[in-house]
Amino acid sequence: MELLDRAAVSYGLVLTKADELKANYQLYVEKRDQAQMEDAMDEQNLTNVAVAEQPTVSYVQERPRVLVNMFLGAVTALFLGFCAVYFADTNRETIATPRELDQVSRYPVLATLPRTAALASALALRKFRAHEELEF
Repeated sequence: MELLDRAAVSYGLVLTKADELKANYQLYVEKRDQAQMEDAMDEQNLTNVAVAEQPTVSYVQERPRVLVNMFLGAVTALFLGFCAVYFADTNRETIATPRELDQVSRYPVLATLPRTAALASALALRKFRAHEELEF
C-alpha cells in the first residue's frame, strides 16, 4: 500500500510537471508566431495597431474660454513682472535712498540733497570740465 501511495504522489508530480511544460510550450509557440508576424509586417512596412476602446462622439462643442484664459494670462504676466522687478531690485549694487546709505555706511546720514534740474546741470558741467582737463 505504501508503494502505491508513493507511486500516486510521483505520478501526480509528473502530471503537474507535464502540464507546466505544455503551458510553457504553448506560450513559446504563441510568442514565436507573434514575432514571425511582426517581422513579416515590418518587411511590408505595415503597422500593428490595436484599438483599445472605440471612440465616442461628444455632443457638446469644446470652445476656448476667452475670459478665463485672459484672466489667467494677466495674472501670470503680473506675477512674472513683479518677480522680475523684485529680483532686479535685490540684485542691484547701487544705493538709491538715504535709508539704504545709512544701512550700508558705518556713519549716520546727516543730510541729503534733492535732485533738481539745477543740481543736474551743475553735475553735468563739472563732468564736462573734468573731461576737458583730461584731454589737455
